[in-house]
Amino acid sequence: MFISAVQTMLEPAAYGSATAFGAWIDEQTRAALTAHDPMEAGLVAFPELIGLPLLFYLDRQTQASTVQDAALELLRSDWLGALRLGVTHRYFSVSNLVLPRAMQMHRTLLNAFSFAAQRHNTFIVAGSSFLPLIDREAARGEHIADPRVQNVSYLFTPSGRLLHRSAKLNLTGGMESRLGLTREKSVTSSRTAIGEIATLICYDAFFDSLVARADALGASILVQPSANAAPWRGPWSADATRLEGEEWLARGLPALIQHRTNLRYGVNPMLVGKLFDLTFEGCSSISANTSLTGRIDPIVNIAAQPDQFEIVSARLDDTLTATRA
Repeated sequence: MFISAVQTMLEPAAYGSATAFGAWIDEQTRAALTAHDPMEAGLVAFPELIGLPLLFYLDRQTQASTVQDAALELLRSDWLGALRLGVTHRYFSVSNLVLPRAMQMHRTLLNAFSFAAQRHNTFIVAGSSFLPLIDREAARGEHIADPRVQNVSYLFTPSGRLLHRSAKLNLTGGMESRLGLTREKSVTSSRTAIGEIATLICYDAFFDSLVARADALGASILVQPSANAAPWRGPWSADATRLEGEEWLARGLPALIQHRTNLRYGVNPMLVGKLFDLTFEGCSSISANTSLTGRIDPIVNIAAQPDQFEIVSARLDDTLTATRA
């Protein structure tokens, strides 16, 4: 089995059109599978919030310099559409500003990741974005089935099918809470040809109870798409006497999957770069449960730099070879 964590560097130009976004995702998927044998099973995981800039850039221009200004600009441009959708669904929240663009964002994400998964014959965990539940029904077609916006991740199969939808359970006190996102209620997982896959988005994978639940569901692979808006080599946000990056490894996925019954591997793709006034840093990693894999070091592979595009890969067999691009 070949697994890659894509450390995506944000590029605003890639979000300007569905065509540009699709080509960008396809190129990153291709790069992630450079050392992949087409005959072996593959999984490519993208970082948290990789789809969020579509809200601000897709088929539109923005002069905003902060995320808050960008959101206000968006609301001013289509407040009537947000209001109408709120009335239609009888739901009102700050997050309603996402609704007028939700269908376009969803379709752009779906097309890009579905195409990449099918073209490269791989499972893809498509990072995350802020979206409501969008469904397809015979008589109504594609529609917003639930207006409550969540931080949601999609899992695609090698056939290009959307297999599963996982949303964040614990929101951070910043952008997620200010936008009034809705929390998911429970951990879920998906049975696949490469094992049971569970996705815990960023902050969720620091909760022992949630990692334990993923283990209890039988997940062998735990994916943690992340976007860390703090200097990786700076003071830890919870204790300034410690370093951010060191605590991510000491208290995060590499530590929390140890001595579990089913969880064998942790995959942590991280977002890097700038989104308006937010700067994201992090070293993507692939880790192993030493008690199940026989490894001494839980870190199978980790990115060299916290602020550059990078592919972190590993062939997870008896030799557990790792590659970095």
